[in-house]
Formats: sequence, structure tokens, C-alpha cells
Amino acid sequence: MAARHSTTSLETVRLYNTLLPKDYMISKRALPGLLKHTSFTTIPPSRSLHQHHINPKMSSDSKPITLSSLTFVRPASLAQLLLDPAEKAKIAIIDVRDSDHIGGNIIDSQWIPTNQLDVKIPELLRTLKDKEKVVFHCMLSQQRGPSAALAYARAKQRVEQREAKEAATVGETKEEGGEKKAKQEICVLEGGFGSWQATFGEDPRLTKDYQPDIWL
Repeated sequence: MAARHSTTSLETVRLYNTLLPKDYMISKRALPGLLKHTSFTTIPPSRSLHQHHINPKMSSDSKPITLSSLTFVRPASLAQLLLDPAEKAKIAIIDVRDSDHIGGNIIDSQWIPTNQLDVKIPELLRTLKDKEKVVFHCMLSQQRGPSAALAYARAKQRVEQREAKEAATVGETKEEGGEKKAKQEICVLEGGFGSWQATFGEDPRLTKDYQPDIWL
């Protein structure tokens, strides 16, 4: 029994000495007092101390994005932002109409027909990353506009999750070395361009290439 206790004590001393710097090596004689004031956390034998790490918590951004997650912005609200130069610089407008694009378009909007959206999304993610608000629309914003916004939002989420995972493996955070960036808001224009032109079609500050005869 005494021999078994002695062996256990030696194993405990070795464990302590693997955890402590060389200058703090302990002897078997000092073990009883040290054990009296020390609590241990059990480490599975199959893993070393260096293998233990804290897994990053799942971000709330990891929740699946659905159509109900999208924000709709009213034409009047968007117009007010576009008339403010400081706010206008923070906004990108993506028009996903197809052949119905004729007749006018929102000032400074980017036209990407629906059938080209999939191949354009990677480029949009790069070029729009500094925008605070990205607004999608089609003619009525009932199908193409919301679907485009959803596709963009999901692609953006996948990129952000991959970047967060890569940063976690090297112990970095997205905010290290700089200020925390505001979360980009992805919106759909309520009523689409049809609703927009009814109010702002003839305002050259807000609409370009407007052809009123088409809307009679």
C-alpha cells in the first residue's frame, strides 16, 4: 500500500513539474502542503494541455437567413437618404429588373439583371463591403428583388462565417487593429421601381433616363 502511495505521489510531482517553469520545480517533500491548497481540473488522458482550447461561440449571425429576415424600405425614406450627400455615399442600390429596366432608374443604381446575379454576387460582396445599406429592387419588389436580396445576404453570411472561422484558428478577432465596423443592412425597396417612379420619376435628383410615356 505504501509503495502504491509513493508511486502516485511521484506521478503527481511529475505532473506539477510539467506545468511549472523550471525555476519553480517542486520536490516530493513539498507535495502534501501543495495538494492541500490546490484544486485540479481533470484532463482526459488522450489530450495534452496544449490541445485544450475554447471553441468560439456561435454568432447570432449564424442563424439561417430567410425572406422574413429582410428589411423593406419605403420609397420616401430612401429618397430622403439619397438627397443627403453624406447618407447617399453609404448606400448602394441594385436594380435586378430584366427587359423591364427601360423607362427610368434610380439615380446611381447598379443594374444587374436577375439572370446575371449569381455570377455577380462575389464581385458585389467585394465592392459593396464598405456600404452601410444595400437596397435591392425589381419592378414591384415581390419576387426578383427579395430573392436577389436573400441570395446576396446568404452569400455574405457564408463569407463572414468562413472568415470568422479562419480568424479563430489563429486567435484573431475581426475587430483587432481597428474599430468595429457597423453591420451592413440589406434591404428591399417596398413596391419596387413601379412605386418609386409614381412619386419620384420626374425628379432628376432621384431618377435618371425617365420616360413618362411608358408609365401612362
